[in-house]
Amino acid sequence: MTLADDSTLPILRGIKMGHLRLMAELRATGHLTLAAERLGLAQPAASRLLAQIEDLVGHPLREKRGRSLRLTSAGEALARRAERILLELTDAARDMAEAAEGEAGHVRVGSVTGPALSHLLPVLRAMRASFPAITVEVVIATSDILTDQVQAGKLDFALGRVPPADQGQLTQRILGREPISFVVRHGHKLLAQPKVTLTDLLAHDWIMPEDDKLLKDSDAVAPLASAVVDSFTQGAAMPIARLPLVAEIEVEAYGLFHLRGARLPPAAERVARMILERVDQAGRP
Repeated sequence: MTLADDSTLPILRGIKMGHLRLMAELRATGHLTLAAERLGLAQPAASRLLAQIEDLVGHPLREKRGRSLRLTSAGEALARRAERILLELTDAARDMAEAAEGEAGHVRVGSVTGPALSHLLPVLRAMRASFPAITVEVVIATSDILTDQVQAGKLDFALGRVPPADQGQLTQRILGREPISFVVRHGHKLLAQPKVTLTDLLAHDWIMPEDDKLLKDSDAVAPLASAVVDSFTQGAAMPIARLPLVAEIEVEAYGLFHLRGARLPPAAERVARMILERVDQAGRP
């Protein structure tokens, strides 16, 4: 049965919020006068409203009992549904307000690995406690992939480096330079040195850190974001170790970027703001 064929269609078209509120109050109070007072209506106006509802549904909805009234079975059924509808509408209003204020919603954010560990992950942990109605989808990828996904609308914003060719399409706030560490297999001869220089590093093959098997089976060195190294070089059980460098090495600055001219959704704006606040706090003495 479609809605157009449903015999209840005239009722659905005619029922208004005022009708629902009156039925809910009648069930709660059992008195037309008291229900009218709680709705800010005069008693005659409430009586006319109730008569309208009975005309719409085609059934008597109340029985008089002295100064009080009793809902009929039809009246009880309608009042019970009215309460549920009003509760759902109240919840919907709250959900919309939370979404408008950035307290609820779904956020899609991307990041290169280092900032994901140093900034994004701590913010997400804090958000789970403070804003449980915000869900976050995270994509970890290289900056070129992230810029493509932001421009395609697949991500709200990202943490990474915007290639020069894409800077006209994206708005970026620089967050800082990313420190780099070098890792080697356990037992590597460079680990015996108190400090390792860039000249020492250049004397060995460099490999991408994703190729961990080659790293463990050779004397190669691998550059890796320091935040990543911090996360998995704790303990002798780990297959790689961090080299003690003479001076800190940093790569090109990264930032938080999104589509130029686009306004972030409220929930995404809240997440981005929390990340920026964390970066600002980390930079204070």
